[in-house]
Amino acid sequence: MARFNIKKGHDLKLIGHPSDELNSSPIPDCILIQPNDFAGIKPKLLVKVGDNVSIGTALFYDKFNEKVKFVSPVNGKINDIEFGKRRVIKKIVIGIDSVEQSASAFKVDSTDEVIEKLLESGLWPLLRSRPF
Repeated sequence: MARFNIKKGHDLKLIGHPSDELNSSPIPDCILIQPNDFAGIKPKLLVKVGDNVSIGTALFYDKFNEKVKFVSPVNGKINDIEFGKRRVIKKIVIGIDSVEQSASAFKVDSTDEVIEKLLESGLWPLLRSRPF
């Protein structure tokens, strides 16, 4: 394992200091999910306009690997599904409800169960490996 020792650096001379206040941002009315943000998948839709979804509800899955599901990050109602050329899913618009509830919970005992739960919950596509 290589160790790096940085001997020189650059000191940025900034005037003042950051504020200690935390500002909360407003909750949006809707969110947008774009399947083309996930490289290398061909999405197959599982919901339709007007469906109610909760956190963890599967929205679409990868057509090449049906175990890899992409889930809703919020509770709400599917307001719109926009298709592109050849019925490719461009975006899914979800109107947000204020009540938060999750679709499932994690309780696992083995490695296979961990992988299965990651696939079910939609967290599997978020794992990336380094290119070396």
